[in-house]
Amino acid sequence: MDDMAGEKSVIRGSSHLNQWIERWWRFLRQETCDYWMNFFAGMGDEGLLSTSEQLHIEIVRFCFTDLIQRDLDRAKAEWNSHRIRPCRSTCPSGKPDLMYYIPQLFDTVDYKVEVNIDDLNQVTAT
Repeated sequence: MDDMAGEKSVIRGSSHLNQWIERWWRFLRQETCDYWMNFFAGMGDEGLLSTSEQLHIEIVRFCFTDLIQRDLDRAKAEWNSHRIRPCRSTCPSGKPDLMYYIPQLFDTVDYKVEVNIDDLNQVTAT
């Protein structure tokens, strides 16, 4: 059984434990999501887009998916190369990409696990 399953998969505590993830969501909104949300809301306000029309949704997907993905990829790359400052807790600090790919530089454990390809195929098939 997974030793991080069930109750152990969630950290309960004061809100300061959520600061990093909250900062990530704020960054993502500022860098990417707010622009696109306002863009599509503006199209709706001008009568150019109706989210109740399936054809409109498909046209938006066709026209904007690659552009939105490019912005998301850029935001991800920027976030993963920024420096996380040291704090009083036992959490490591450094650049997320380096911390993920070379955890031994930060005196931490490599938590990545091998994935069984059959399990992956079963999940993606559903």
